Amino acid sequence: MGKELFTPLTKEVLKEGDSSLVCHQFQGVGKVESGFVTGLHGLEYRVINIVQSELNTNRVTGALRHSHIHISHAHPDAIRARTRKGNGVDINRQFVTPGDTPSYPGARLLKKAVGAFPVKYLFSFHEDHPDPQDPHDSPRPFYYYDIPQPSRDLSVDALVDRLNGHLIASLRRKGFSTFTGIDDPDDLHLGSHFDNGYAKVPSTYYDTTFETHMVDLGARGLSTVQRAFVFEIPGRATLGEKKVHVHEIFKTFITPFICEALPLPQT
Repeated sequence: MGKELFTPLTKEVLKEGDSSLVCHQFQGVGKVESGFVTGLHGLEYRVINIVQSELNTNRVTGALRHSHIHISHAHPDAIRARTRKGNGVDINRQFVTPGDTPSYPGARLLKKAVGAFPVKYLFSFHEDHPDPQDPHDSPRPFYYYDIPQPSRDLSVDALVDRLNGHLIASLRRKGFSTFTGIDDPDDLHLGSHFDNGYAKVPSTYYDTTFETHMVDLGARGLSTVQRAFVFEIPGRATLGEKKVHVHEIFKTFITPFICEALPLPQT
């Protein structure tokens, strides 16, 4: 295959008290300016291996030559329990006060792991499961959040708009639908409106989540994160359907976004 482009994937284990977090780094070409996160909620564990497999494929084929990090098990306790919370904690609702460090050790480790690299763009994967305690909460098709800083590069806005069109069209060709409506009108921290699976929710609309927190820190000059994308894979889809969703997200949105937004140095 000619000259080897990449060094092997490396693993770092971060610890604080009884909490630990594994962060994988892929040193390809350029700086580590993108990051991938799965496993923030334990009942969303099925997407973890799917995203890992997609990343592996993109590395092997050379579609993703950029250096990046991947935190696959963001809340290990919740994943082991196969529940939204681990030890009674929803780790993705721990970033309560803008700019401040969260009190939960696992949340601090997440912040530390991403903050150790010059990450500009975060790609986070969830599965949207109806609330078992709410009989009126029905399954939703695919949707995703685009979380930019308030002041941002308009050329990236144009890139997102173009690739969003490609992504939605691709999913529809595969027979999937997309969500239009309010994500959760009864949650004070949510209430975002989605149009054909897409909502732009700037970091000023603070929702206590990890993804918004990191973009908010970037806007404050306290991190390098400029934008986050949070993909909600339908929770009740079959494993095969989840795989198709993730594959299309990478093929039509993530990989071309990274290649255009983070041009590699000329070799």
